Amino acid sequence: MAIATVPDRGANMPLAASERRSVRPAWRAIPRWPGPGRAAGDIGDASLTSRRTVPVVTVVQTKPKGSDAHARPDKNDPAEGKGEAAPPRNAMLGAMVQALERPRAAFSWAPQRPPRNAPPVRINLYSDTQTRPTPAMKDAMMRAELGDEQHGDDPTVWALCDRMAALMGKEAAVFMPSGTMCNTAAILTHCQKGEEVLAHETSHILHSEGGAHAALTGVQILPLTGRRGMFTAEDVRAAIRPRTRYAPPQRLLEVEQTTNIGGGAVWPLEQLNAVAAVAREQGWATHMDGARLLNACVASGVAPADMVAAYDSVWLDFTKGLGAPLGAVLCGSHAFISAVWRWKQRLGGSMRQGGICAAACLHALDHHVDRLADDHANAKALARGLAQIEGVAVEEPDTNLVFFDIRGTGVSVEELQARLRDAGIMVSALGGRVRACTHLDVPAAMIPEAVSAIREALGRGA
Repeated sequence: MAIATVPDRGANMPLAASERRSVRPAWRAIPRWPGPGRAAGDIGDASLTSRRTVPVVTVVQTKPKGSDAHARPDKNDPAEGKGEAAPPRNAMLGAMVQALERPRAAFSWAPQRPPRNAPPVRINLYSDTQTRPTPAMKDAMMRAELGDEQHGDDPTVWALCDRMAALMGKEAAVFMPSGTMCNTAAILTHCQKGEEVLAHETSHILHSEGGAHAALTGVQILPLTGRRGMFTAEDVRAAIRPRTRYAPPQRLLEVEQTTNIGGGAVWPLEQLNAVAAVAREQGWATHMDGARLLNACVASGVAPADMVAAYDSVWLDFTKGLGAPLGAVLCGSHAFISAVWRWKQRLGGSMRQGGICAAACLHALDHHVDRLADDHANAKALARGLAQIEGVAVEEPDTNLVFFDIRGTGVSVEELQARLRDAGIMVSALGGRVRACTHLDVPAAMIPEAVSAIREALGRGA
């Protein structure tokens, strides 16, 4: 905000015309969204009905020091004697004023509906979250024995939690609607307000959870660097803060297996154990975001219980490569899961007859784990095909995520997405790169067709 002052001329002395160039209020109030079900004037929640202020440039012309306030008007000054404010002489300042006064475009946080004239999606490489339940999975859901999950009498939910606790080598587990809720509840349980979580700079908790951990937990996240979404024990040691009242208490180390923005990379078991060992030396808890954990286990040949043995809490997402329509399971000690249940309640995680969804997860554990190897093979085939396109730089995939850079083609990521969507193919964008994700709805026969369509969309011929 630009601030200028006028000479002191007493409380009742008016400004001369040349001193009244363009005076605007220093702050202008803009109403905030009042919240669902509230009118703008409601006063039920001060945090929602309060008016926030934004700076507005103030332009005040002052007379040169020692000048006479009653001097003759400047004949070249269009404001003199006309009783109207002239625009600021400084063009840049004028542009700033106009920008601040320009009406803001409407914005919605809600997802947008697909265009009505959009062609049907034939090959969906956008994400493994796009998978649809198979007929066999739907049949298992319809046959599930149900109860009230919140009351503790849904046998299918209990069967899933018991099986997951055994699979991960933990004492207990809890069924949650989503992986993001697992991360949120876990960090709320591990940490107090003002404490610090150490995680990779590309981690899901930093980039894809809507600021939940600042908004709900009150923790801060210290981003660590490292190739492909991973860091080393030396990186963790270098981030240790002195224990003084000036530094936030460090409480939790978080890893992501596999890494998403890191390219679907698999943490080696030795590296996972090494960073966890540093955390234990410091008295920190450890947490694993295991959204695609079983992809890592299938790719590396390491059993899940061995992969997560050094971590106090871990969760698995069933809506990605495992193909279930809903759900994730968070595992840990009896005491930890007991505390998580309070946060599940507070966050609205009740699922009542949740067994209908738990049955899909049990079916996935029985039928969709070993086949993850097919997704990995398809990802490697896709990467080989993309690498043959001029101007495309492809990262070799560890699992089912294929990242490629198209800057060398002269086509933007957004333009490629639009061209492919017109052809009935979807891909996503992360970190300035294109991401193609293979899953159970993308059989091997679709890979050559996808490569040909991407080649054509990039203008690289047939």
